[in-house]
Amino acid sequence: MRDWRQKNPERSREATRRWRKNNPEKVKAGDTAWYAANKEKKQAYGRKQRASYRTRFPEKVVDSKLRSMYGVTLEQYNRMLKKQKNRCAICHCKETALRRGGKVRRLSIDHCHDTGIVRGLLCSRCNTAIGLFRHKDAIIKAAAEYVTKPPFRLQGKP
Repeated sequence: MRDWRQKNPERSREATRRWRKNNPEKVKAGDTAWYAANKEKKQAYGRKQRASYRTRFPEKVVDSKLRSMYGVTLEQYNRMLKKQKNRCAICHCKETALRRGGKVRRLSIDHCHDTGIVRGLLCSRCNTAIGLFRHKDAIIKAAAEYVTKPPFRLQGKP
């Protein structure tokens, strides 16, 4: 049988396809049993494949993440980045925060949490600040008013 399969690979594949199509319960039972016996091996293989994909196609990974999280393509992100001259839309500084690998992080996509509308790209500090103000316009305006017109002006230590 094995010799026949080696000599007739296409016919063998077709016979296997037909058998799998006609015996879905047996296929499922066999697949379930194989997975149970090889769970660790399968998971390790999946991790290895995902890591390999991330290193081979980093732009596709970023594009996929941007699309799923914000509905923005990598091309649109890069256009916003160019329009903002690689700087934060609020403080106009370049990003300085580092990722785990030691590389500089990308500017964060700032978006309205109610409508999903993308407003621009922010550095980690400005993005965190807006998050701490709970994305509420009134709180942000009150904070700006407080900084420019404080209720007290006592001389303290510099």
